[in-house]
Amino acid sequence: FFFLMIRRPPRSTQSRSSAASDVYKRQVYTKGLAYYHLQDYQSAIDCLQQSNSISIHENNILLLAKTHEARQEYKKAIEVYRLGLQHYVEHPEFLVQIGLIYIRLGDSNNASQVLAQAVEISPKDFSALLALGSILQDRGDIDGALAKYRVPSQENPASAQLWNNIGMAFYAAGKLIAGISCLKKAQYLDPFEWTISFNLGLLHMSANQYASAFHYFSSAINLKPDFSDSYMYLGLALFRLDDFKNACIAFEQGLRLERSYRILLNYTIVLLMKQQNVEHAKELFLESEKLLEREPSLVEFTDDAPVQRRLL
Repeated sequence: FFFLMIRRPPRSTQSRSSAASDVYKRQVYTKGLAYYHLQDYQSAIDCLQQSNSISIHENNILLLAKTHEARQEYKKAIEVYRLGLQHYVEHPEFLVQIGLIYIRLGDSNNASQVLAQAVEISPKDFSALLALGSILQDRGDIDGALAKYRVPSQENPASAQLWNNIGMAFYAAGKLIAGISCLKKAQYLDPFEWTISFNLGLLHMSANQYASAFHYFSSAINLKPDFSDSYMYLGLALFRLDDFKNACIAFEQGLRLERSYRILLNYTIVLLMKQQNVEHAKELFLESEKLLEREPSLVEFTDDAPVQRRLL
């Protein structure tokens, strides 16, 4: 009997080289990923750039850009995403990430343009629609923002960030009950997000429900004890509850964290309304005026500040 030996034809040199290149690229990417999680960002960038020099891959682009963002090198991150778009022309995630960076940089016009491109490619993209709604909300276009949130609320109804934004949109429209309802849903979905508790405190203050406001501002402080505005609003809630002593303690704690114009002005008003410690109130008011001289735009971002200053 004769047995025929069937031998596999040898792979070409080119295919062996390509396989070795892929293995090496994966090794370099994995090494860069490890450096990223170790927060050794420069080493991570070196590895990922080396991997990109072999061939461009979307995971490589995303991680390299995220590494630049972690170093607050936002322009470099945008350049990396732009490089990715040259190889993946219709990649909505790259566009969304560019838009989010522009929002962080305060450039809402460019952010809107890029995010609109992402929505054209992927009309139900959750992150793009949420970001576009947020931009419209900041511009005061509440109806437009709510229209943008409609699709995400159907696609991902379990998003705490979405319901937080919807709640604050209703707040801006003067619909406090609807706003509180949405924010409570957001808190149910993410009970450890301090901004939701803070926003609930704001809405309850506006609804003259000071005990509830006290509860939510206290919760926000427990979750993020270094945010000075929480102490200011806690002080205002306590003042409305006729607890003047603890209101002053809350204001003083806020001032220890930040000598901000808002806290100084509100604390001054509280002291003068009670006609207690008037000299200290004068000192606080003079300090607030000095801050205003250095930065006149502060008054534009403080509710009723011009009116309150004239009264003082």
